[in-house]
Amino acid sequence: RDIGKMGESHFENLCNQVDITVNRSNVDRYGWDYLLEFPEDSNNKLPIDMQDMPIECKIQVKSSDKNSSKCQIKLSAMHKLVKNTSPTFIYFVNYNNEYEPLNTYLLHVDKSIIEQVLKSVRKNEIKNKQLNKVKITIKYKESDKLNNMTSLCLKETIEKYIPNNMNEYIKQKTNILKSVGYDERPFTLKTTFKNVTHNDLIDMSLGLKEALPVEVSQMTQKRFNIDMPFSSAFDNATNLTISVKPEYKKVVLSIKQSKYSTALKFDFNLYSSPFNSNKKGKILFKNDMFLLLLDFLNNEHKFKFNFEYKVKYMLDELLNVLKLVDISNKNNDKPLYMEIITDGLSIDTLEFKIETLDAKWMLSCYDTTNKLNEIYHKISIKQNSFITLEELEVNTSHVDVIYQLLHNDIVDFVSEFTPNKDMSQIKISIDKAVYILPISFLIDGYVIGAFIILISDVEKIDDENFKIIPFERKIYNKFTIKYEDFNKEFYNEIYTSISNEFKDDNINITLYTKEYTYDFDAKVVEEEK
Repeated sequence: RDIGKMGESHFENLCNQVDITVNRSNVDRYGWDYLLEFPEDSNNKLPIDMQDMPIECKIQVKSSDKNSSKCQIKLSAMHKLVKNTSPTFIYFVNYNNEYEPLNTYLLHVDKSIIEQVLKSVRKNEIKNKQLNKVKITIKYKESDKLNNMTSLCLKETIEKYIPNNMNEYIKQKTNILKSVGYDERPFTLKTTFKNVTHNDLIDMSLGLKEALPVEVSQMTQKRFNIDMPFSSAFDNATNLTISVKPEYKKVVLSIKQSKYSTALKFDFNLYSSPFNSNKKGKILFKNDMFLLLLDFLNNEHKFKFNFEYKVKYMLDELLNVLKLVDISNKNNDKPLYMEIITDGLSIDTLEFKIETLDAKWMLSCYDTTNKLNEIYHKISIKQNSFITLEELEVNTSHVDVIYQLLHNDIVDFVSEFTPNKDMSQIKISIDKAVYILPISFLIDGYVIGAFIILISDVEKIDDENFKIIPFERKIYNKFTIKYEDFNKEFYNEIYTSISNEFKDDNINITLYTKEYTYDFDAKVVEEEK
């Protein structure tokens, strides 16, 4: 009896009972016996042009008189079956020497089978074996057994393995075929460096050199932990270079003026070369503003500032670095001391020097940054702004004015004024005046400021001219506000509040204002009111 034909006839009969179109493979070249086309879903309420394609799948049918839970299949056939991105299955029919099937099993070709087959293909390719002369054992489990041998059970079981739609299934299987068996780094190059020293390798791995010339002698690919020669565009290529993306970890670097002085602490990226050995190498510390290279090969430690004039830096970080410039300038070429605060790295306290540099403009920026930081503290601003060195340099005079207004204990301010024409026709008797100084600046999208109130005596010079002499100063209404929320009404409300606070029927009080507003971005000039 032809048990193979018996199994195929049984399978075709089941499909025909539920309107599954059965397309037979006349020549078994691609690992499948049947292409099944499922009918359209009559319950789908979407317009026909928007509906997903009906299920299509490929089936290989295997029949046996033994219930051995396994079957020998040619590796070439299984390879073609698993490489097909459509759903694929193996249908096992067990007759047990009877004329009707005793049990049937439907095995879905899933990730585990794909991995088993592709791994076997690679092993046999390495041994130069022809795949059509090698057989692979495919096992099925009790869980693959169909509950009953009906056409409906077969149809529903196939549909269970394709729960979403064909496009989604094909996408997932394609991803499995591309990724299964590969490590994170599957390719290995054998290269020969040309005229390259050990020091060059270290510099390349730290990012101090961009690339080094090489010749590629061999390329291999590892899959399922099996290496295999891999032909690539590098074969016989000339003028090749190789570079390394430096890897780093976050550390804190502590720098001191002396062993026992207060430390300045900086966040750094630490780069350590894989070509280092027993501290006979180089270690690089780098951030946005400066770098420190510890060269244990030549026993040299190089320090370099890396400022960008028009790049924005956080104010507190910039202040810390400029403070280091100031310390270096005052240290008269004496060494500084550094310690590394990190896990897994032990470096003793080291001495190093900062190269001589023209630091006048940096020191000027340090003075301005220091004053700006104190202004923040004086008016209790917690907003940590970003600012460029260019903005600091251009706005030095503006910062000085605000700093002086906020920090002078004795108010050195005398002003003469002449009433306007309307007022000059009235006999004026002014005993005291309140002089309002709104000071603010726009930085990093925020208007930051406060109101300084000068309470002054008024001294009459003549009928038309008066002099005010401040004797008391108050800092009033400290504020920080987003630029888009800032408008004249904001000021007017505060003016009204100040007027009400200093109003006194027994004395004549006049309000005078002079507004100091500086824009670190648009350079707004002083405005008189």
